[in-house]
Amino acid sequence: MTDINELLARIDSHIEQTGAAPSTVSRKLFGNGTRLDAIRAGGSITMRKWDQVKAALSDMEAGA
Repeated sequence: MTDINELLARIDSHIEQTGAAPSTVSRKLFGNGTRLDAIRAGGSITMRKWDQVKAALSDMEAGA
């Protein structure tokens, strides 16, 4: 599994556990409600955003 697939799996797991809408989680993580869909469709993110998203997701998981 690639790093991006692992990150998407963590995000999907968080969505499933919390019942949050994917667009809400996308907005919280990426600042854009449709960015998660774009990444799933093959879009990319910068390393800086990657680090920010991983940190934010860890915080969200800890609070869930």
